[in-house]
Amino acid sequence: MKVGLGLIVRNEAIDIPKCLNSFLPQVDFCCIIDTGSTDNTIEICEGILKQHNCPYHIETFLDASDDQKRIMDFSRCRNQYVNFIKYHTDCDYIFTCDADDTYEYPANLKEYLNSNPADLYNIKYILNDNGVMIQSYKIWNCKINTSIKFVGRVHETLAFTWDIKILEAEIAIKHHPGHHDGQEHGTQRNLRILKDEIYPPLRSLFYWANENVDAGNHKEAIKWYVEYIRRAREGENVWFVELAHCFFRAARWLQHVGHTDQAIALSQELLAFDPTWSESWCELAHIAMQKNDITSVRKYALKALENPWILRLFSEKDKYTTTPANMLMFCDAAEKQSKNSSLK
Repeated sequence: MKVGLGLIVRNEAIDIPKCLNSFLPQVDFCCIIDTGSTDNTIEICEGILKQHNCPYHIETFLDASDDQKRIMDFSRCRNQYVNFIKYHTDCDYIFTCDADDTYEYPANLKEYLNSNPADLYNIKYILNDNGVMIQSYKIWNCKINTSIKFVGRVHETLAFTWDIKILEAEIAIKHHPGHHDGQEHGTQRNLRILKDEIYPPLRSLFYWANENVDAGNHKEAIKWYVEYIRRAREGENVWFVELAHCFFRAARWLQHVGHTDQAIALSQELLAFDPTWSESWCELAHIAMQKNDITSVRKYALKALENPWILRLFSEKDKYTTTPANMLMFCDAAEKQSKNSSLK
């Protein structure tokens, strides 16, 4: 069994040593696609790769950039290393990462893969020191699944068929705040790239909405969450967990801008299909709290607590634990106050 590591870089001189030194002991080959570094990133990479005696391929790729040398399609860049590892090496697996990631566990990756065979591995992607993590497809068998590739210009993800064996793996990598002095801000960059798509795929719509939330454009975010839902209702293929996020995030921001009835309707539509989303039960409880409807707050908070939290995309753990518990305490206090007032 051989594992090939693939990543794209651009002016990563500060972050890349920690990244490569953590990943290289676990892999047999490394393919690095440079998208226009102006510092000594490539020289640093070559030095570390030679120290680890790791075979490698490094190339500069600018075909996915505009005339200002700004990246316009991250998937196209990543598919450069996917195709190289797949067709020009004897690696069985591709492991993808970013330059500001580090490998965390298990101690022996290839031993784990050998003991837990699968076509595609859904690993833990740790986002910060507080232990917040999301699911992320980062490792796959490229000899068996030759059609797997990245799609989406930004927030790129792997496209695959659901008839393959997917394992929820005890493999973790950690994302660190990168050093990008002088580079375009991430949210501004992502909005620029997504805006350029004439008829974006649903995944791009999802992230277009998310980026607008980050930029404080809540009405614009609602528009695209709702557009995602509309296209899903009309039969476009969707990843349900992503659609569910559109429902409860649209409801959250609709309520924020005063469209409470629409927020309630979207929350109820999601929960009618899948009642395990405590995020939406908490949205309903929050709306009921604003209306001082203590009975409904209690009902929805209890429904939220019925669901065990599981990691699925950007699921919010507090909505399954502390948030509904605090809402129940609010109910207790409100009912006690009401009882004391009636006694007076």
